[in-house]
Amino acid sequence: MRNLLVISMIVFFVACTARPEVQVTLVDTRTALENQVLGSYKELNKEFVMIASVRSVDEKGIAEDRLKGMSASQRDAMKAMQAREFNRDDIDDFKKNGCVGENNEGLLEIMTCDKAKGDSKYEKLLKDVVSEENESRMVIMKRVIIMNEELKDGDLSKIRKVFARMNHDAAKPGELIQKEDGTWARK
Repeated sequence: MRNLLVISMIVFFVACTARPEVQVTLVDTRTALENQVLGSYKELNKEFVMIASVRSVDEKGIAEDRLKGMSASQRDAMKAMQAREFNRDDIDDFKKNGCVGENNEGLLEIMTCDKAKGDSKYEKLLKDVVSEENESRMVIMKRVIIMNEELKDGDLSKIRKVFARMNHDAAKPGELIQKEDGTWARK
């Protein structure tokens, strides 16, 4: 019994003092560029929420007095954020019906869909909303470049790829996304 106790104490001591090697593998790491873009986008969103929470707005729903102290690119970005918010329900409907997909350049792309066939009113709405959404996305992407001193206009293609990944990650199951190789698939 005493030998068993001594052996148990030795095993316990060795177990407590042994330092096993631990290997850590990082999964889903973001690049520095992705972190910059995400941080800038969150900052834009925070500014938008502050402006949108103001009770006094003009006939277009914009709080012009809050926008006056902003640069032109800031104002444009806030208006783009507002347009995106306004169009969100229509875009969700288009995605659900397979009429649009998230391409690999950070923009929406119109797809052939049954809902738009023969319905000129729906087709016009689809084209108008997608056009406005893509313009808004481009304004926001350009604003991200302006917000980051390390980024230049030539980095727009990289920014577009980052936004594409963000949009693909945010896509719901069943929505169309364009893969890096250009093929389309349902998420």
